[in-house]
Amino acid sequence: MPAGTEFRLGAFTELVATAIANAEARKELETNLQQFNAFLNTEVAGFNKKASEHGSSTLFAGDPVQIKTGAAAAGAGTGDEDELDQDVPQ
Repeated sequence: MPAGTEFRLGAFTELVATAIANAEARKELETNLQQFNAFLNTEVAGFNKKASEHGSSTLFAGDPVQIKTGAAAAGAGTGDEDELDQDVPQ
């Protein structure tokens, strides 16, 4: 075996393990964000309904709020980086 092969193979194995762990963490984060968004929008809708019943101002008006990961919000490098705030009411 050429010199350094074992080291390079070990480094490559670490890199692959890190990539797999990152993919799993990203999937878990997306799942948690979906659950959080559903909860947030349910709570906001409930607050708005109660506020309307009592003649108070609503918490948010317009489209539901969507929290995204940085990559998803930036369009994952699709050139949409300038539109990070598009789903957040101003």
